[in-house]
Amino acid sequence: MYVVESKFFVRRFMNYSKFYLCLLIIVQSIGFTQTWRLDSRFAALDIIEMVEDNYPSLNQQAERISYYAGYYSINPFLLAEKILITQEDAAIVAKKISQSIKNDNINVSNRVLSKINASMKLYGIFAINKSATSHDMPAFDLPFDHAKQWFFNGVHTWNGEDGNGDPMSSLDLTRTWSLIWGDVTSDDWVAAATDGVVTKFSSCSMRVTHDSGWATDYYHLDNIQFTTGDVVKAGEKLANYANTLAQATCQGGHSTGPHVHFTLIHDGELASLSGIKLSQWDVHPGAVSYDSSPSRMWLIKNGEKKFAYQNTIKHLSGDNEIDYRYNGMYSAQEINGHGINVSITQIESQDTIRNAVFVAFYSYDDNGNANFYAGNLDFDNWRVDESKTINMIQTSGGDFSNLSVVDFENDVVEAGTMQLHFVNCSEVEVNFSLIEPISGLVVTKQLNLSKIIGVPNHVCQAPSLSINP
Repeated sequence: MYVVESKFFVRRFMNYSKFYLCLLIIVQSIGFTQTWRLDSRFAALDIIEMVEDNYPSLNQQAERISYYAGYYSINPFLLAEKILITQEDAAIVAKKISQSIKNDNINVSNRVLSKINASMKLYGIFAINKSATSHDMPAFDLPFDHAKQWFFNGVHTWNGEDGNGDPMSSLDLTRTWSLIWGDVTSDDWVAAATDGVVTKFSSCSMRVTHDSGWATDYYHLDNIQFTTGDVVKAGEKLANYANTLAQATCQGGHSTGPHVHFTLIHDGELASLSGIKLSQWDVHPGAVSYDSSPSRMWLIKNGEKKFAYQNTIKHLSGDNEIDYRYNGMYSAQEINGHGINVSITQIESQDTIRNAVFVAFYSYDDNGNANFYAGNLDFDNWRVDESKTINMIQTSGGDFSNLSVVDFENDVVEAGTMQLHFVNCSEVEVNFSLIEPISGLVVTKQLNLSKIIGVPNHVCQAPSLSINP
């Protein structure tokens, strides 16, 4: 009887083992389905250095692997492993991988899959795409020197080919279309369209990845000012565009003359520019790539249309910034014993000018006693897609007009943080959750704040204002 039971146990164990092994492979594959693309998890990865350290036999192709990983927006570990197997050039392998991903028929053995996952983990890159849970679109600047006016051409797919299912994700921009190879471009600066982390793919291409998962690619560059892992601000000068064909296409591709090729990316995927605002210029693509018909393709801002190849566009000061000097006071009526005042202002004192936000939050206990919380923050500017974090303190006073920078060493009680983000310049929704330090009471509320003083400003636009412990 024991022998029969043992055989039955072994047989059942083997069946379960096979089941769980298959399940593990499926789970691995599912966990890896989001790693084919070069999404925000790879933003700070120096791909050239990674190849040189992990794939010494591919050192001669290190920059090509980096370039084509960016060009096709694919996982560089996957690209390197496939090159080892096929012994083909990075450009050929990358194109095949990109097409396989698009057709959803990517084929990777479990052995290679395991190697890729293990290599990624060494660099702190895991199978779950953390940025995929954050889809808030940032405000985008025009991708060139804010002091200049540039021309643009028709919106197009990333490679200019129609009918392949790719979105109209790209735009070429230049100081003038009359430039030819050899002309001086040292004063023609490409600039970051958003804040973000730099990924330098090659000497002629780079990406800036915003913390929301949105990213912008820049091609045909020269004199790149940053390296992978650097953090840049929107409008910051990144590079010049190249004035020789060899530099503009340093590892491949094509170009007809000096310009920057600008592409929009979301979580590693090409994203359409349709309806996207660049320094508040609303992009309206044409019917096909490079469409220059004024009846089909244009950029529009405040009712003014600009057309491909014909008109210049520029970034105006304040396009993607809240004009703090005119925001004034936002106030909420007392709601169930809770209220909040928010004031954004510009303060002139002696020879200095401070841009500051002041917050006063209050609540009443059952006995009618008031608990006050206050915080303030100095800032240089405030982009519409940017949150500001304010340290909140508990205080016994109600007069917040003379607040100085919070000093946590001066007998105050910390009370969490507040994050501010505005819908527009006349109204803001407030979602907050604050833990009162003494009682431990968690206060959660949603308030709608309306401006009670100040002049509305049309450039003011962004989500909400919230307090989080």
